Amino acid sequence: MKTNALALLLMTVLCVSCNNSKTNTSTTIITEKIAENDKEQIEKLIRDVNSWGNSEKGTSGITYFTIDEKTGISTGVDIKKHQLELEKLKKSDYFSADFIENFNQIGLKLDQMIKTKAISDWKPNEEIGPFGDSSPWCNCQEGGDMKKIQIKIIDLNDQKGSLSWTWSEPDYSKGFEYKFNVVKENGKWKIAYLEGFDFKSNTIIE
Repeated sequence: MKTNALALLLMTVLCVSCNNSKTNTSTTIITEKIAENDKEQIEKLIRDVNSWGNSEKGTSGITYFTIDEKTGISTGVDIKKHQLELEKLKKSDYFSADFIENFNQIGLKLDQMIKTKAISDWKPNEEIGPFGDSSPWCNCQEGGDMKKIQIKIIDLNDQKGSLSWTWSEPDYSKGFEYKFNVVKENGKWKIAYLEGFDFKSNTIIE
């Protein structure tokens, strides 16, 4: 009787172990599939965002300033236009709340810097801005085909991620990397950070 009981116990342990193994394998496959789906969604998102940013519906960054008619010198950021740009970002549904607030803070900081003369005697209609003249969507003036960019995952889970992209064309990709972050809001991936809209780099005078 003891031998039969021991045999039965061993068979039960083996069955449980086997089932756990199948469950773990199944979970791994599902996790990998989810990760691949997330990557595809994120790749589409960054391409769509760049296309949107460079279209008439998008924004070229903070390029709207009030100007003294007599001197041509900027007197601040055009806050009314700034609010309209914030609405564009919200309506696009591409960007997280943090990204939109960061964009807002860049505008407010630049306005403060101009008004306090941290940026002084700048004539927007005659001079390149102290914050550069490249497109913030790619940190470039001319780029390659966004349909052929290469995505690199730095860190990614099912709720947020840090990634970068580069051009697939050798002429553009050498030494180039554009970092961006994503976050999932209400089940949808959104842009949380773009290198071209980094607060520090957009509010430092070189």
